[in-house]
Formats: sequence, C-alpha cells, structure tokens
Amino acid sequence: MSIWIKKTFPYDPSEGWAYVQDQFENIIVASGAPSEMLLVAKSSEDHTTTTLVALVPNEMIADAFAGFERISLDQRPDCPSLLVGNQTEFEKYFKLPKT
Repeated sequence: MSIWIKKTFPYDPSEGWAYVQDQFENIIVASGAPSEMLLVAKSSEDHTTTTLVALVPNEMIADAFAGFERISLDQRPDCPSLLVGNQTEFEKYFKLPKT
C-alpha cells in the first residue's frame, strides 16, 4: 500500500531540501523507477516555505526520509510542482492549473 509523507522546509532549496530531491532520485533509480513514487513541491503563498510531499510504495522507503510525517490522501496540496516521478501518475493525484 502506498504511503503519503510530507515535510516543510525554508523556501530556498539550497537551505535544506535539495538533498531530499537527490535522495529521492537515488531511491527511485535503485528501485527501478516504480510509478507509485512521486516527489512534489508546493511553495507557500508568501514564499517563505516549501512543502515537499512524496508518494512512496512502502514503510521502509518512507522511513528513509527523516522528519517527514505521514499524511492522508486528502491532505495533498493543490497544484504542486512535480520534482521527481511519472507525469501520468502525477496527473492521477493532483489538479493541474488550467491554462
């Protein structure tokens, strides 16, 4: 069963969350790029924080992300940016802005 996790960081990726994206990329490659792995980012309206939300396939991978908390499906952000993962899978779970 897939698990949703999230953590909020300072807005600037160089101040703390760029390593999470690198870690996620390494895990997704080592896992054979399963479609049920996504990493998305959502900036706060005042651009002071960025919340990373990840979909992972199991507890072992979820536990690799220190400080992340489990969330329910309905706690996902609206219109985040896809950082790592399958675009089709992303579109199943998130509303995209209308153009």
